[in-house]
Amino acid sequence: MRILILEDYPPLQKELVELVEGLGHQSLAVVDATQATELLQTTPVDAVITDLFVKKDGKFQPDGGLLLISRVRTNLNDQLQISKNAPILAITGASQQFYRHVPRSIENSLGADACLRKPIDPIDIVAWIESLTV
Repeated sequence: MRILILEDYPPLQKELVELVEGLGHQSLAVVDATQATELLQTTPVDAVITDLFVKKDGKFQPDGGLLLISRVRTNLNDQLQISKNAPILAITGASQQFYRHVPRSIENSLGADACLRKPIDPIDIVAWIESLTV
């Protein structure tokens, strides 16, 4: 299985790549939705692990997982090499204050299939990936 990983924090991106590849899958790592979209225009992908929010120069940017999820789920004119129904795992380190204003089923609201909050337990990532291959 080929899994796209969008994570802007290099140590976590490296950890996710190692987890995916350690399970025998191929990983494709990017730092924002722009890079992900460019990659998806030419490279088939089976699943996505994406950070919801990315920072550039210390500031949150609208070029993160929220944008990527919407692009995958709409996939206008089938321009991307990924199914509109591909499994998506959203990860986020957003504050608890943010979550007080968001429904419990944030992943459903955003179009992701599951959502994990940082810090992430690698066992949860492994379990999600293994659930895709059953």
